[in-house]
Amino acid sequence: MLELTVIGWFASAVISKLFSTAFDYIADKHKRQGLQAGLEALQKALPKIKAVLAVAESGQIDESDPQSEPLKAWLWQLRDLIYEADDALDEIEYLQMEKANTKNKSKVRNIVSSFKKGILNSDPTTVDKLKGVVTKLKEAADSVGPLLELLSLTSAQIHQREKESGNTSNQESGQIGSRVVGRDDLKAEMLEWLRSSSMNEKHSESFHKNVSVFSVTGLGGIGKTTLARFVFDDITKDDFDLKMWVYVGNKFDVKTITSMMLEDITKEKPKSDALHLLQEDLAKKLKSKKFLLVLDDVWSDDNIIEWEKLFAPLKHGHLGSKVFLTTRMASVAEIAAKVAGEKMKSIELKGLEEGAYLSLFNQYAFNNIDINQEKKLMSIGSKIARKLGGNPLAAKTIGMALNSNRNDDHWEKILHNDIWRCNQGKQGITSALQLSYKCLPSHLKCCFAYCSIFPRGHRFNKDNVVYMWIASGFIHQPHDNIRHTLEDIGRMYFDDLVKKSFFEVDYFHRNSSMHDLIYELAQSISYDECLRIIDVGSLCKLNTTVRHLCVEAENLDVVKELLKHSSSSSLRTMLFYYNGAEDELEQVLPDFLKAIKTVRVLYISAKNMKILPYEVGELKHLRYLELEYMEIIRLPASICKLYHLEFFIYSTDFISLHHNFFPRCMSSLTKIRHIIYPYLGPIEPIVGIGRLTRLQEFLGFNMSKNKSYCFKDLKDMVELRKLHMNYLDNVKDPKEAIEAKLDEKCNLNILLLHWHWRRSNTNNHTEAKSAEELLDSLRPHSNLKEVELKNYRGTRCSSWMQPPRLCNLESISLNYCLNLEQIPTVGQLPFLKRLILFGMPMLKQLGNEFHGDEKHSIFPSLVELEISSMEALELWSTYPTTEFAEWFPCLHRLEISNCPRLKQLPPLPPSLVKLSIVQVGLEHPLTLWQGHTTSGIISSSLKFIYLYKLESLRRLYEGITDFDQNFACLRFLTVEHCSSLTELPPLPLTIEDLIIDRAGLTNFTFITNSSIGTLNSSPDEIKIEGYPNITCLPPVDVLKQFTLLRSLYLSNCEVLMSLEGLHSIHSLKNLLILMCPNITRGDVPVTVENLSIDDPSLLLRASLRNLRCLHKLQVSYNVKLTSFPDYFESWIVENHKSLQHLGFYYLKSLEELPSCLNRLTSLKSLELRSVSQLHVLPDLPSSLQRLWIRSSSAELEEHYKNGGVHWPKIAHIPSCAITAGRLQTMCVRDVSFC
Repeated sequence: MLELTVIGWFASAVISKLFSTAFDYIADKHKRQGLQAGLEALQKALPKIKAVLAVAESGQIDESDPQSEPLKAWLWQLRDLIYEADDALDEIEYLQMEKANTKNKSKVRNIVSSFKKGILNSDPTTVDKLKGVVTKLKEAADSVGPLLELLSLTSAQIHQREKESGNTSNQESGQIGSRVVGRDDLKAEMLEWLRSSSMNEKHSESFHKNVSVFSVTGLGGIGKTTLARFVFDDITKDDFDLKMWVYVGNKFDVKTITSMMLEDITKEKPKSDALHLLQEDLAKKLKSKKFLLVLDDVWSDDNIIEWEKLFAPLKHGHLGSKVFLTTRMASVAEIAAKVAGEKMKSIELKGLEEGAYLSLFNQYAFNNIDINQEKKLMSIGSKIARKLGGNPLAAKTIGMALNSNRNDDHWEKILHNDIWRCNQGKQGITSALQLSYKCLPSHLKCCFAYCSIFPRGHRFNKDNVVYMWIASGFIHQPHDNIRHTLEDIGRMYFDDLVKKSFFEVDYFHRNSSMHDLIYELAQSISYDECLRIIDVGSLCKLNTTVRHLCVEAENLDVVKELLKHSSSSSLRTMLFYYNGAEDELEQVLPDFLKAIKTVRVLYISAKNMKILPYEVGELKHLRYLELEYMEIIRLPASICKLYHLEFFIYSTDFISLHHNFFPRCMSSLTKIRHIIYPYLGPIEPIVGIGRLTRLQEFLGFNMSKNKSYCFKDLKDMVELRKLHMNYLDNVKDPKEAIEAKLDEKCNLNILLLHWHWRRSNTNNHTEAKSAEELLDSLRPHSNLKEVELKNYRGTRCSSWMQPPRLCNLESISLNYCLNLEQIPTVGQLPFLKRLILFGMPMLKQLGNEFHGDEKHSIFPSLVELEISSMEALELWSTYPTTEFAEWFPCLHRLEISNCPRLKQLPPLPPSLVKLSIVQVGLEHPLTLWQGHTTSGIISSSLKFIYLYKLESLRRLYEGITDFDQNFACLRFLTVEHCSSLTELPPLPLTIEDLIIDRAGLTNFTFITNSSIGTLNSSPDEIKIEGYPNITCLPPVDVLKQFTLLRSLYLSNCEVLMSLEGLHSIHSLKNLLILMCPNITRGDVPVTVENLSIDDPSLLLRASLRNLRCLHKLQVSYNVKLTSFPDYFESWIVENHKSLQHLGFYYLKSLEELPSCLNRLTSLKSLELRSVSQLHVLPDLPSSLQRLWIRSSSAELEEHYKNGGVHWPKIAHIPSCAITAGRLQTMCVRDVSFC
């Protein structure tokens, strides 16, 4: 059930709206309409009602206590009345806006004032609704008295229970015996950090110069405490003079924590109870001592003063002291780092990998059970384990609960319902995650619970979710925070939920997701308000309390049944995912829209649907409308009646919109805040767009030749945050742009200025001058953060693009500025984080005019730099010297491509993490900036290096010291198509992934002369491709040092003759050998589990006979192979006991498979792809669980489909998929060991 705190919070917000706005006017204007008595009674009872709501919102009510039932019933009744009142007020405001639009009133202020002054003229039906609500609220107010007595009793009980229970801990588990399951690498990394005595600490301004802070974050139950405990126990007196472990929990009391530190040191309780005395005593104990302090399960992220008090005594510790935090919230790690005065260092703990997790789960679920006798439970259990997302505490608590009831039906119910039905006890994963939820403030609880209506695995777009929260009334503008918009506040809410581990951010795809356990938590606490329906059977869960509904349908049965359900008329959110026939939906959708007349949020995903029904205009309360995957090319005119609409979002796949996509009356939507649609060609402008003064985002301000927007349309749109202007080359008088008053729009953050695309540059002087004058006239306010120029015609940029005018710029993108000869001095912009320079064929040099004055820092904040398609760029000059204050001090990513004349790069800054150089004319090796150091040892942060088609590069690096010393963080190195690169320097021991493809290397000295295989730090994966001159692998004494190497790929090494020494790599699990025709000898380690080859004769020529651990064998890319020789069949029979997966790929001449497949009694999976000459399958083993064939012959598909002549031969296989098709091409890289 949705918590009472949320009901109380929401009711408080709406009741405030009722009394502060509408009721004052109703009291004055409607004394003769029967409202006066009710309103006076409500006003008298208001303090009592607010008192009840305040207690409910504070979370001081024990919902499990039977005594709270009357209060819960009253609050639910109040919630329904609040919704009714909100609807009535909404309708009154709607009528006033409708009236204002009818009279062509153009300003929002007039509409708002007419709402307050014109209620007398409102629709009588709407006023009658409001009368009814007031009467019901009066009755509810009359019954509030006894509840106050109940509240005082329950609050006292809560306080007493908290006092008795204290600060309890939810212990995590992820261990078997004396080791941490699946966390060995992390444990080693943490121990290395704890034991390190960094040289940098002596010169840093970190936590009082002596103490460093490190955090481990992650979900409740993910194993943070267990990992920290194992690390803590491994620390000895040789590492630290003192060790302290303090469990903090959700009550951050400095005096208590300080007392616990002292007790852990002295092994007795401190005698003093005063904080200043405790701190003095602790400071004395820590003075000149190197200590380790673990603060476990910390929750406080909002009281920096208390943190400063806590850390104050710790400054007396010796250099090298460490503070180690475990917390569920990244925000805790941030505040601790802030107080410590250093950058946040943390690890986010994820779920265990599948193999390790299943092993842990089985330890608990099958304790004292013979697994061989429980095959069905094993199958169900493995599916449940996957559902738990690698959470160790869930493995323990759910596994133990399942162990106590070994009934197939019970396990199936847990699998297909949710873990919350499983009795886990007070220390289970349910309690752990519910504690995280209970500690949220009320406004975040409401927003989090709302997200349960999205499908499992949904990728959350941050902005869209925030817009839905706003439309649903969950985001309120604080009285003391008028500078932030509702969107700003909503994004803060979302970020808070991320920091508290309720969302997981995917930075690459720029979206977020929910862990499965968190998703089920959201469902468990919101089922009375939020519901997902996936079939007709789910409708039985739809009751009158549900306000937010998600429907996923493949046919119209669910929709038709929903139309009969009375609850649909009170919904406030409808998310509708439809995958059926669009013509059927178009017939039913009008009635469907009529049935959900109170919705504030409407999302429709229906592929190929071409018409949005006119009935959408009847949704008077609608604030948010999103249409996805539809093929609507024109909106109905009725959309202009959605006077409450604030967000319109339309996303589709590359269809051309009708030039009249927007109705002519769109300007009547005076509350609209965001209009987002695919820009797929010019469309007619919105007539009177200047009336939309609340608009914050508009991406289609087109300056067309015929019908066009005018710059003066923008004059009053002062709320704009993001503006995209297109076809600026059609502007006849550049001075007209001044009328847009962009320099007065202090809220404008993002400005995109696009001219029409042109294939090649021109030397039209008049055109260039006009573009330059227009850009000067479009000068924005100094608050601008992002600017993009595309297809700009001028030869210079405007002066406003550099300091001191736009000092707040964070992102600049210059694309296809074909005439541009010089970049403005952006190197001096203090906050610039991202710079993209693309497609400027006239630019020859990047020098002082780009970097700025060499006496100052160069690009002090830049994080990302992309330079691409600069065909004339020859010189990147003004190389840094020690006189420079700083040289790209924050740069993390540098990508340079398609600059064929650029011979040399400036020195790389030490901060760089990712370097990509593609098709650049480099002749000089890379260098590293030495900065102010005189020692010659600069540690680079580079982790990724990608080099492609650098045909003139002969040496990779040149420096004072060796490459492996300077680049000690390097993990991934890829060198492809660099034919002149004849050698690589010795590589650092941190290398994890090494790919060499078609380079000019003639030996492995870069391996044999380095130590990358020592100290258990060898690569996890090595790919060696396109070595035309390599005849053998490195010596055995080198190869045996690769103790962590799991995957080796050898491809297109035509003269490679020997695999000798490979047997010494005992960690090797995955081996791929393709297009290496001359291998005749060598041993392969028996540990190999996955083998991929193109030539079956390798099984004879190389020592591949005794692979007793082999699980998977793939044969691929052999155009000559028609059938398998006898020795191949003998080989797979010899290894049949371990062989579980067999794959044959891209064998376009293959006519028959091995006849012995039915003898492979352990085989579970058989996969074939692009075997177009194969017409019949041999007998298959009864153990086979999966048969997957793609791009087969049509005859094979016809004979083996359900009902085909050979179907009985494969009918016993649980999972079959056979499709015919043309032979497809596939890169060798696509063959993997997944």
